[in-house]
Amino acid sequence: MISRVKARVMAVISLGESEGLGDLVPGLCEEDAECSLIKFAEKEPFVFHRRLIKGPPPVYRWVAWKVALKLKQRRIPGRYQQLKTSHDSKFLPIIQRDLDRTFPMHPLFGDAKYSGKSQAALRNILAVFVACNPHIGYCQGMNFVAGFLLIISGFREEESFWAFLSIMTNKIDEDLIKVEGVGGLYSEGFPLLRTMDRLLAQTLCRTLPLVKEHLAAVELREELWLNKWLSMIFLHHLPMAHCVRVWDYFLARGASGILKICVSVLKHISQKLLSSDFAESFEILKNLKDGRDLPLPEKLISTAEKVSTDWTMLDHLRLALADNQVSEIPELPKIEAQRKLFDRETIRCIREGGKGLEEK
Repeated sequence: MISRVKARVMAVISLGESEGLGDLVPGLCEEDAECSLIKFAEKEPFVFHRRLIKGPPPVYRWVAWKVALKLKQRRIPGRYQQLKTSHDSKFLPIIQRDLDRTFPMHPLFGDAKYSGKSQAALRNILAVFVACNPHIGYCQGMNFVAGFLLIISGFREEESFWAFLSIMTNKIDEDLIKVEGVGGLYSEGFPLLRTMDRLLAQTLCRTLPLVKEHLAAVELREELWLNKWLSMIFLHHLPMAHCVRVWDYFLARGASGILKICVSVLKHISQKLLSSDFAESFEILKNLKDGRDLPLPEKLISTAEKVSTDWTMLDHLRLALADNQVSEIPELPKIEAQRKLFDRETIRCIREGGKGLEEK
């Protein structure tokens, strides 16, 4: 009986059905659901990530995110509590200043009834992280990422810490385009941020050249708006409902998914942008939170999935993630992707001038 229930949980979560699982399988504990979904993700990893993009049932979203981040395998029991009582972070005064700025309109952070406990949990997560990762340190934007994880998890502080740690430091998965550590968005010199700026600029030249030319014509540089999109992974700029679904996509596609969402947003606001001057364009890019200029989240993700990513550009992004280094991105041959998955052999062929691609 239990095995049939677990099988049903796997099927429902993996297929992204909209019904609440609590009604379908009453009494099933979250741990059983997580174990079942881990088995499904190990057996059908590509299907799991496709279904994560489609969107898990809200009641089991946090379970799906934990599986995507491999929290059960990475979590060390008791370690967080130990670090919480022993850390001494020089960044604590800076972190403290940002607590009131984190989701001030969300009731769990902005309401005095809850904000004390919420901000204490957020401070703990950030302080422990930077104490353990001094090479990354603390930078504004991290507070929104950690705060968002607290909200989605139902304010499970320890689980949110391990999720935050995984998002920042995960090693690259050789077999799937999935979550890579994005700590380079915040570490000294902002290596990943600079790399993604360049990659998006080249992607816009191919996909939205009119938008790229317009932003250049009105002298609206990417660093004035794009850096905040990237460093907060859209959490300060999109409506909460869009953020939840965009993060489903991010956890399935990794850092390359962030770039695709950027292109998708720009495509959907392009008509309004093209008829605006510098000040108007800046306001449009800065104020998307009311959602008036955006499509529904599903349409935003559907558009992102159609954005083609040059394989060599993706390879460069992976190298930046792996090495926390940035180099100039060379001009690349315009070769359209025939497969969506990362292909090392194709990368080798492109580096050699395209030889061997004809046989593929």
